Order: sequence, then C-alpha cells, then structure tokens
Amino acid sequence: VVVENFESFRRCGLWDTRYLSRCGANPLFVFRGEKDGTRADAVNALLDISELPVFAACDIDPAGLGIALTLPRLQSFVGPTTEELDRHLRINRDASSGRSDLYLKQHAQWARVLDASPHPEIRPLWEVVRRYGEGVVQEAFLERNTLEAEQDAPRITST
Repeated sequence: VVVENFESFRRCGLWDTRYLSRCGANPLFVFRGEKDGTRADAVNALLDISELPVFAACDIDPAGLGIALTLPRLQSFVGPTTEELDRHLRINRDASSGRSDLYLKQHAQWARVLDASPHPEIRPLWEVVRRYGEGVVQEAFLERNTLEAEQDAPRITST
C-alpha cells in the first residue's frame, strides 16, 4: 500500500478495516516520499522489482489521483466509493471536507493525465472531483468507515 501523506502513513494501524480488507491479510505499507526525504522514484523502483499487488492510499484530489496512476501495477485505490464521494460533496457542501484550494492548485498539472485515464476506479473518482471542483484529503476518511460525520475527522492539512 503506497501512502501519499506521511501522517496517514504514520497512523496506518488506525485505518478502518473496511479499507484495509481489500489489501490482503498482511499488507506492506510504503510511504511515497517527499522532496526532502524518501523519493517517489525510489519507491517506484522498489515497486518495479516487486511482484506484489499495488494499492494507492492517496488524497482524492487531482494530484493524489494522478500519483496513483504513476504507480506500477496499480490494482486498486484505497478509499470511499465514487457514490460515497459524490454524495459527500453534494450533500455536505457547508460542512464538507472538500478542499477547493487543492483542486485549483493541482488541476492544471494533472487534468490531462486524469482525463485520459481508463483506470476503472481512478477515472470515476476524477469525474466526481472535477464536477465539484474539490478534493478530499485521505485523513478525512481512512480512519473512519465513512465520509459522513465530518466533525469526528482528524483536522490535518495536506499539500
């Protein structure tokens, strides 16, 4: 399981079993890296020589979905369903964890890649994100069974 954000990686033992169950009995968690530490290209090199299935635990925003597409042998995205994301962004507009700032900051860099993606999980998530012009950070859902009850979600910002 490649985890985009360090805080989520650090807390992976607290993730809801709903998300972990799709990753197998003993998933290996790998932090994707950042510019000042572990590098993403080193993580991808590790994935290239491995034969393990790859799961992406990323923010549901243009960069997170784009990062997921760069992973070798991406099997699945660890997160809520497209329907749950759509309902959350549509119904919870005032209390939403949706982040329009992330969407606006990342759209230009990732839109073309995401528009061209045929991935059966990433493409529908991207269509919802694009429709609402908002992203949702992974900290808003990984430790809970749902995107609902936003007041209980950890408040962690992501870049």
